[in-house]
Amino acid sequence: MVPVEEPKHIPSFPFDPTPFQKLRIAIFCDNVYIEERYKYIRRYWDSFALNTFCIRSLEDDEYDLLFFIDNYVSDEVREEIVKLDVPSIALLNIPSKKYDECSHITPLLYPIYCEKMYKAFLEALEMTPRDDAKYVKKGFQRRFKGHVLVAEDNVANQELIKIILERYGLSYYIASDGLEAVSTFKVVSFDLIFMDEQMPRKDGLEATKDILNYEKSQDKEHTPIIGLSANVIEGAEERALSFGCDAFLGKPIVIREFEEILQRHLQEQGPLKQDVSALDVKSEGLDLQRLKEELHLEDDELMLLLQTFVKKMKKSLPVLAEAIEQKDLYKVSLEAHSIKGSASNFRFEELEGLSACMEDAARKEDKDFEYDDSLAQMEEIVKTMSRD
Repeated sequence: MVPVEEPKHIPSFPFDPTPFQKLRIAIFCDNVYIEERYKYIRRYWDSFALNTFCIRSLEDDEYDLLFFIDNYVSDEVREEIVKLDVPSIALLNIPSKKYDECSHITPLLYPIYCEKMYKAFLEALEMTPRDDAKYVKKGFQRRFKGHVLVAEDNVANQELIKIILERYGLSYYIASDGLEAVSTFKVVSFDLIFMDEQMPRKDGLEATKDILNYEKSQDKEHTPIIGLSANVIEGAEERALSFGCDAFLGKPIVIREFEEILQRHLQEQGPLKQDVSALDVKSEGLDLQRLKEELHLEDDELMLLLQTFVKKMKKSLPVLAEAIEQKDLYKVSLEAHSIKGSASNFRFEELEGLSACMEDAARKEDKDFEYDDSLAQMEEIVKTMSRD
């Protein structure tokens, strides 16, 4: 027997195109001959449905990632690419150190295969194989095609979803309860449905069953239904899926998760360039920067939502106060639940916590709970948000 050393296991990373499918990938080819040279690797891009396009000049278009063949660019163009500071991948025939000092240019050496290209993407975009972040160039917004039905009774939540859908280029119809959602679905064609669980007249689960039964009786193609609920700790997701929902989103809404739903069920259009302008906005009790980052909203959009929220609270709190005075614990639980959902959208944790405790106590018919004290604290919080 001849002793041999067991080879070390090197982990293999298959090319997962999902994080890169939203990228605008520019291929620099300033003449037809160079364009032909890309045919070898274009099959990878086409197979993985990547958004690639040729540019004749580096200023031709906006892009998130640039590919260029090092042998076919002049020194002037190469110097321009170095100054661009845009994530780039340089295709090389032989190893070279010319880009060692350029952190934004990643060399990719022939021959090319999936794993090598995948690693080049990761390095160029400063990602890792486990990084589930979806990279998009600032100043661009993804757009989708479709007409969306939203069943949601909470006004502040309605406004939040409206702004999100508009930013993705989608048209929509807002139904204020399950009954309206079902009746509207029967006469209007939709591509996607967001269905809140708790609504008056007919809740979301009953409405989902009615829609599924109608589709079956009319032999209609299924419209995906996404369950929405703030009660994520109470088995809401399992309940929604068991009633026929295709997916579930908890509240407060997380934009990354919302976008993944759109990507899964709708056709994407080209990105929309945004006019990014900053306003000097302040709000007591609101971490504006955190909220902007988590919801991907601009300052003016946040202010619009905040104004809607304050108006909603000024209507809801008197109704809650009346229910407490009348000792109508069922109505107290409903109003507290609505306030909790609105507060969670804006990450008003103190207000969310107070309303959640009140809702829980009212549902348990706890007559010893300090409803008046909690209400007073909630009113004080909302008062600090109002400018008048």
